[in-house]
Amino acid sequence: MTDQINSDAPQFEWQNPKPQFDVGRVLGRTFSAIKNNLVKFGLLCFVVVGIPLFLVGLWPLFIYGGEGMMSGGEMSDNVIAGTVIGSLIGVIVYILSYCVVSAILTHACFKDFAGEEVSLKRSGRTALALFLPLIGVLFLYFLGLMIGFMLLIIPGIFLLLGWYLVIPVLLVEKTGVLETLSRSWELTKGYKRWILLVTIILTIISFVFSIVITLVSVPFGDPNTAALTGASVAFWVVNSFVSALAQCFAVMINSAAVAAMYFEIRDLKEGITPESIASVFD
Repeated sequence: MTDQINSDAPQFEWQNPKPQFDVGRVLGRTFSAIKNNLVKFGLLCFVVVGIPLFLVGLWPLFIYGGEGMMSGGEMSDNVIAGTVIGSLIGVIVYILSYCVVSAILTHACFKDFAGEEVSLKRSGRTALALFLPLIGVLFLYFLGLMIGFMLLIIPGIFLLLGWYLVIPVLLVEKTGVLETLSRSWELTKGYKRWILLVTIILTIISFVFSIVITLVSVPFGDPNTAALTGASVAFWVVNSFVSALAQCFAVMINSAAVAAMYFEIRDLKEGITPESIASVFD
């Protein structure tokens, strides 16, 4: 009788009674999706992110011919104004391109997680259909981060972690702008430390890649002093190109990681499967 009761009783994993967040699993999904679609993802990032940022990176040639902001001994009003305008344009271009690419790659990654063929055309249609809400969400996202980081940095980091999942939430759950922020905040409860860890790991990887690829421009000039003292046209072209490639790489892995993180957390909290997420878009 005792044996029968014991055999019929539910089996518990006493050492690990609840499913745990697995950083290795998140990173594995992230880089697996990139590996499976490297050419597609790479071309998308290069066209939407890389080319615009490459052109923005050439602003020193347009503003003061690449001669350097301090080449005449002091910065003129035109140089200062051109530098500020160029920086603002760069920020706007980056945010818009990041918005588009991240939404497309998020959709594509969900399809890859489910074992389905990735179609950037289909992913693009899905992302662009929500372009205005995406802009609204990201505007509030970056505005909140800017204010948060101005308030002693810690609030900014907390907002960054709490709103980390806004893009997949909007794409999958089709929530409103404010509801998207709220839903992301709710999903990340209890997991912010893991999101921070993954973010740090990916930042280090992106930083190392950026350092390595930036070495290509060193023979053409000194990246540390070029903006102030000037450099050759070849330097600005090469430096702008490799900087754009570094940004492409960062956007690609960050976008895939956000998708992997969203699935990991929803799987742990709600038991959702990759197929159920992918089916939302069918």
